[in-house]
Amino acid sequence: MSASRRQFVRHYVEMVVAMFLGMGVLLPPLGAALRAAGTSLHGSDVLMISAMALTMTVPMVGWMRFRGHGWPVCADMTAAMAIPALTVLALLWSGLVADLGSLLVIEHLAMLPSMLVAMVLRRDEYTGAVHHHARQQVAA
Repeated sequence: MSASRRQFVRHYVEMVVAMFLGMGVLLPPLGAALRAAGTSLHGSDVLMISAMALTMTVPMVGWMRFRGHGWPVCADMTAAMAIPALTVLALLWSGLVADLGSLLVIEHLAMLPSMLVAMVLRRDEYTGAVHHHARQQVAA
């Protein structure tokens, strides 16, 4: 495997790890804050689906910024996370899928190829070809 391909795969894995760590770390305090405000993640399918997307996207973007990616690339990856969440919400609102567990599985599984598409569209960004330039932009 070439060095650029290893870099691409490593970055993808790092972002998936950041997503799942973020979900595990951020979801409990978010749930506690919502309970303190008088609502619950478990009381609203829309809130749970949205919270999942948020708690995975925020740390992933944080990791991307740490790795030297600029805001436009982070915006692309945020869209790659939001589109599956919005699609799942459309399934819920249309009545095509009503089970929250199924919706969350669809959301999570759809995010993985969606992220991959965003990365392939900016392959140079994720293979290291423009990484040094991106780090300079972040530092500026």
